[in-house]
Amino acid sequence: SGLDITNPAVIRGLTELRKVVNELIRQYGKPAGIRIEMSRSLKNSRDRRMKLHRDNEDRRKRRERAVDGILKEIPGLKYSGHDIEKWLLAEECNWDCPYTGKRITPKSLFSGQFEVEHIFPRRYLDNSFGNKTLCDTSFNKVKGDRTAFDACSGLDDWDQIIKRVSGFDGPVAALKRKRFLTAAKDI
Repeated sequence: SGLDITNPAVIRGLTELRKVVNELIRQYGKPAGIRIEMSRSLKNSRDRRMKLHRDNEDRRKRRERAVDGILKEIPGLKYSGHDIEKWLLAEECNWDCPYTGKRITPKSLFSGQFEVEHIFPRRYLDNSFGNKTLCDTSFNKVKGDRTAFDACSGLDDWDQIIKRVSGFDGPVAALKRKRFLTAAKDI
């Protein structure tokens, strides 16, 4: 099938699933569609499962639009998942570095001038989109391994940083605003 799956339990599960699906097709004919739900999802209400499905679809569509944007601005770029994430983060922060206010362009986004930055440092083991933003590479070295609040709240332009963060637009913008205002001692 093109997938390199090495986990024996997963291989066995897929084999059994294939047997069940093939038997159903033999007995009832080819279905219009097959929907497989993980058992962990079954405990959710129908409304919750529908919301999760819509959220997944929204994420998929945002990623597709990001790919379209990348290829429109930089035709032929061999983009990666990391590049798509950077594009989505740039859109979320309105193409301005939240820390320095420097304007981000598609060219500067992929040139190394801006990098993905963790609002709460990596030692908190949160590598989710909700804990990431973009940062001017030189400023990220100054921020170091500190929370955004601990590194920046004493700066003269802290109010400007919070104003830029308050302008974030996206599904986790509110979470990121809260994280910018959280000191390490409060995590």
